Amino acid sequence: MIELLVGMACFVAVFSVTSAGTAMQVAALACFAGAAGYALLMNRVSPVRISLSEFVLYLLGVAYVVLSIFGEADAMPLAVAFLLTIVAISIIVRALTLAQLLDIGAVVSLLSVVTVVALDRSQAMTALSSGGGEGLQRFMPLGMTPNLVGYVFGACCVLLVRRAIVTRRWSERLVMAGSAFACCIFVLAASARSSLIGLAVAGAVGVFLEYGFKRTLSLTSVRIGILAVVVVCVAFAERV
Repeated sequence: MIELLVGMACFVAVFSVTSAGTAMQVAALACFAGAAGYALLMNRVSPVRISLSEFVLYLLGVAYVVLSIFGEADAMPLAVAFLLTIVAISIIVRALTLAQLLDIGAVVSLLSVVTVVALDRSQAMTALSSGGGEGLQRFMPLGMTPNLVGYVFGACCVLLVRRAIVTRRWSERLVMAGSAFACCIFVLAASARSSLIGLAVAGAVGVFLEYGFKRTLSLTSVRIGILAVVVVCVAFAERV
C-alpha cells in the first residue's frame, strides 16, 4: 500500500506543470501524506536518527513558513506544503528500503515515458527533425520547460537503466532499456545539453561504483549502451 501511494504521488507530480497543475500538486501531497500515515499506523517506520541533510531541509521548511507568516501571506500554502512534504518523505524513507524506492522510481519512469509517447510523440519527432532554415524547435511535453525535461527524464533514465541491470528477466530488461533510450531521445529533443552531460556522468559513476571498472567494461549491455550513445550523437549532432 505504501509503495502504491508513493508511486501515485510521483506519477501525478509529473503533471504538476499542466493546466491542472494545482490539483496534481495537491493530489501528490495527499498521496505522500497517506503513505506516511499508513506507515505510522502499521508500525513500519524504522527508528533511524535524523541525517544532516534532513535537518537542513527541516530548517529550510520551518524558515519558509516563518518568513511567510511575517512576509507575504500568499506564500503560506506553498510553505506549509513544502514542510509537510519533507515530513512525509522523512517517514516514508524509514518505511521502505532504498531498493524499493528505486524500483518505484523505475515503474513511475516507465509510466511517464508511456504517457509522453501516447500524448506528445509527434512533437518529439518534429523537434528532432527541426533545424536548419526551419529553426530549432525544443521538445516540451506536458508543458515542461526544456531544462525540466532534461532533469525529469534524465533522472528517469538512470532509474530505468539501474532496473534493467538488476533484473534477471530479459523481457523486463528490454522494456526498461527501451524506455531509458526513449528518455535519452526526449532529453535530446529538448536540447537540454547540461542534462545530457549530467546524465552521462551520473550513469557512468553509478555503474562503476556498482560493478567496478574492469567488470563494467566487460558488460555487454554497457558496450551496447556506449554504441547507442555514439550513434545518436552522430545522427543528431546539432542537438548535442
